[in-house]
Amino acid sequence: MVSSSPPRTPTKSYSTLNRLVSKVKALDSVLYLHFASSVASPQLSKVLEQASTLSATPIVVEDIEQILAIAPIYQLVRTQDGVRVKFTSFAEDRVAIITSQFNKRSSLEATTPLSLRSASPRKITKPRSSSSSPTKRQSFASLKNTRSRFEYSEKDAQVESTKNSGLSLLERIKLKEKLANEGPPITPEMKYTEYLWGKVGQVYDVINQLYREQNFENFKSFSMTHVVKVVQDSIDHPINEREVNDVVRLITLKLHKFSLVERQSVLILKVSNLDREEDLRLLKTLQCSL
Repeated sequence: MVSSSPPRTPTKSYSTLNRLVSKVKALDSVLYLHFASSVASPQLSKVLEQASTLSATPIVVEDIEQILAIAPIYQLVRTQDGVRVKFTSFAEDRVAIITSQFNKRSSLEATTPLSLRSASPRKITKPRSSSSSPTKRQSFASLKNTRSRFEYSEKDAQVESTKNSGLSLLERIKLKEKLANEGPPITPEMKYTEYLWGKVGQVYDVINQLYREQNFENFKSFSMTHVVKVVQDSIDHPINEREVNDVVRLITLKLHKFSLVERQSVLILKVSNLDREEDLRLLKTLQCSL
């Protein structure tokens, strides 16, 4: 009797689904921020890099392949400068779709991922010469260590200087240290994300106040139109609608107690079991880890 492989345990499936949902949220946040100021689809490589930074978790091409194998919630477009990505539909609740499709499958291993390998440069395999064939025996003379192998070959100083752009060893060391201290360049997206983090505490406090005003249940929903208006009325410094929405998306990405769904073209914020002290401490920790 041939025994079949054991089914995936519910705990492992739940853990896999949680990781996928977290990555979809990160990708959604980066794409929302991009399309808020641009109509051109961003490069997939940049989206993956920014989503990894935002979620403090590596998100790579294989993750996109796995997500698209479960549900085509993103559209990939090949261009001359690489692969670009965009939403299949802005109105979709991608977290709900990926959760539903995942639960319909008995195992992720049964899926056939969409391959993006053709978007990367092909690996070039150097042909093996006849002299390097492992089956061809070399003569004993060819294995001898001749004196020329151990003689120092002095190189022309002018050639070495040209190869190193005319810099001395000390100058090259100092240049390398300078470049290392400068760190990576700060992009406009990074500045905007830092600005959003500065508003997280204020926006959270407003939502927490709305949550406390409704005492009849732990799970509560608010239209984002209402949330935006209350936030703008409550915060001293001006904040526009787009910024409020982006801050809420950032919080939603980090706290499982927050979720955003779209119903009949209305964006709804759902919150549950809020604990101000614990939630703000967790958000601060996640911000510092980026």
